[in-house]
Amino acid sequence: MREAQVNAAIRLLDEGSTVPFIARYRKEVTGELDDSQMRLLEERLHYLRELEGRRGTILASIEEQDKLTPALKKSLLEADTKNRLEDLYLPYKPKRRTKAQIAREAGLEPLANFEGELLVLNGDVPLLREQTIANLLERHRSSGAAVTLLTARLSDPTGYGRLITSDDHKLEKIVEHNDASDSERALRLVNGGVMAVRCPLLFDLLEKVGSNNAKGET
Repeated sequence: MREAQVNAAIRLLDEGSTVPFIARYRKEVTGELDDSQMRLLEERLHYLRELEGRRGTILASIEEQDKLTPALKKSLLEADTKNRLEDLYLPYKPKRRTKAQIAREAGLEPLANFEGELLVLNGDVPLLREQTIANLLERHRSSGAAVTLLTARLSDPTGYGRLITSDDHKLEKIVEHNDASDSERALRLVNGGVMAVRCPLLFDLLEKVGSNNAKGET
């Protein structure tokens, strides 16, 4: 891809256009980038922005400890993968983090002492109706559940995370498409990218979040 194509595609994505829309109706802007090229670009853009966000968090954390040497800072700035960043950060990572630290690292510091419920939406969830959100919150509150997920059964679930449930229909895990086995990819129950969660539980869950997956995403 040429730099001009990449810049044009990023501008459209940042304006809220979806990959299918751009690939079909904005080819004259992107220089004829097709759907597969746009998806690769979107994934890479998402990864790099997450990488930069994590880099900033790590730099701030080590600087707060007064351990950020020029050599370490140089290595952190040159790290080009999340795994490399985390390897460099490991010796400086606090062994026991407070709720406030977890919240700050996740960009959620104002919620550190919030006891209510929180609505979490993936950044790439398009065309959500207000009534859909209202229905999810109503079910969450009436059921008394700690976490409520928006799900769907799709005839073609390609690209979506699969919900893995037990025999008694309890959620065990969510597996991204690229990490799923053949049997898991055959499942049609997918993650809708929207959840309602009790805020105190959110920080317990955030401690367990990692990037051990095919895309290296957090």
